[in-house]
Amino acid sequence: DLLVTLPNGTRQFWLGHLGPVTENWTFNPVSFSTSLPNYPVKSPHSNSFVDLSGDGAADLFITSVDSNNEAVFEIWKGTELELKLISNYSFSSLLLNHNIEVGQSVFADINGDGLQEHILPVCELQEKRCIHSMIFVYLDGDWIELFSGEDHLNFISSQTSFLNVPITPVLGDF
Repeated sequence: DLLVTLPNGTRQFWLGHLGPVTENWTFNPVSFSTSLPNYPVKSPHSNSFVDLSGDGAADLFITSVDSNNEAVFEIWKGTELELKLISNYSFSSLLLNHNIEVGQSVFADINGDGLQEHILPVCELQEKRCIHSMIFVYLDGDWIELFSGEDHLNFISSQTSFLNVPITPVLGDF
C-alpha cells in the first residue's frame, strides 16, 4: 500500500492488489473520507501503518501540520473502498508554553493492555537549540510526560543538525 502526497498537497492512498505479486499487479486508488481540513503532511513525515484500534488490522497514522504550524495526528481505518478518519488529536506548544520541536512518532504498548500507545519526543527550543528534552505518551486522550531530560541529556534539534535529521526515538525489547 502507498500513501502519496502530490506537489499541490493532495493526498492519495493506493491499495495494493490482494494476492501474490505478478507482472499484472496493480494499485487501486482509495479516497479519504472526512469533512476536516486537508492539512499538509509533516515533512519529514512521521507516518505509519500500525494497529492503533486494537482490531488486528493496520491503521494508517499520519502526522500533519495545521495552519498554526502545530502537529496534528490522524488515525485512519481502511476498507477496500475508502479511508475513514477514526481519530485526530494534536500536541500543542501551548501545553508547555514554550517554543518546541516535535519529533518522530513511535508506538509501543506502554501499560501492558495489548494496545499500542503513541510516544512522542519533544524538545524545548532556545535559539534553535534543544535546552530541555521530554518524551510524552498519549494515554486515554491525554498527553502524559514519560521522561524529562536533565540539562546534560538533551536531544539534538533538527534545526541545528547538519542533515536536519528529526528527533527520532528508537524502541527495543530487551
